Amino acid sequence: MIELTHNLSEPVIECVLNFSEGSNRKIIKKAAKILSYPGNVFVLNIDSGRHVNRTVFTIVGYLEQVLNQLVFLLEYTQENISIEIHEGVHPRIGLLDVIPFIPIQNIDSGQLVNRIGHWAEEVASSFDLPLFFYGSMSSNDSRKDLHFFRRGGLSRLNNLIASELKPDAGPLRIHNVLGASCITVRDFMGAYNVNLDSPNLDMARQLANRLKSLRDQKSKTDLDLSRVKFLGWYIEDYDCCQISTNIYDLYNVKLFDIYNLVTEQAALFGLKVTGSELIGMIPRQGICSAKQDIQETLRTMNLGDKNEFRMEERILNDCIADLNWQKSV
Repeated sequence: MIELTHNLSEPVIECVLNFSEGSNRKIIKKAAKILSYPGNVFVLNIDSGRHVNRTVFTIVGYLEQVLNQLVFLLEYTQENISIEIHEGVHPRIGLLDVIPFIPIQNIDSGQLVNRIGHWAEEVASSFDLPLFFYGSMSSNDSRKDLHFFRRGGLSRLNNLIASELKPDAGPLRIHNVLGASCITVRDFMGAYNVNLDSPNLDMARQLANRLKSLRDQKSKTDLDLSRVKFLGWYIEDYDCCQISTNIYDLYNVKLFDIYNLVTEQAALFGLKVTGSELIGMIPRQGICSAKQDIQETLRTMNLGDKNEFRMEERILNDCIADLNWQKSV
């Protein structure tokens, strides 16, 4: 989905770090500074939510330097935050909660899986931190889904580790400050929330369950929803509920498809959609089909319903094209 115009010899990747801090601006700003390395690693977007208490950093850079900066962030994080006092509506098991890597140039998924596997062993040993592989890196089918690890929070995960669940790397216990982390190599993903005109959490959850049912009954919709996750939640900052989605198949399911689906199904519950919100960034091809007018589509989805939306800051293709790369160190 992304083609670099730069003639680079080093492996280039994207990392979409899910960081369990969304309200302390000083820590978020410091984390962004640590993750950056001029000419080598670029933080393209910082998307924070106070109520979910979570920040998504979209990072693009040379593979080895990205891995180095993540280690530096772990060092800073364990000295300044603790998962034991973390509060927020978003499910989480650690401070560097989810660390997905996406190959962009000069490396394929298989090669990246191999490198990340070795890196994870080094990190787990250095920090005494349990790491779990999900998705394409999972050790078996039952562990592919993030929900498997995050359901029930840290207390359930601790019990699982004590009884039957062995981390893919690291100790058989949760780190008392960092918690645990989930790691994978994947393709591009869309984190997309659709805003409802109601603060009724029970209704939002019923709607989310309806969408999950449509996903499981494939004959009920023309869309292949098998790789779309749905969650209904209430966002205090907006005083409304959302249907929060993760779309793992942007080749076949676009943001606009999900917007229309949620709008249609919400009406069955007497709910209206007021707009939507993109978390982080997305390749241009993940918004709508090539036949559609992208500007008109963005207006229809009303991505600026709750926060200002600037297309030039959210389209991954355009932002990467403008980067000033230097030789790796």
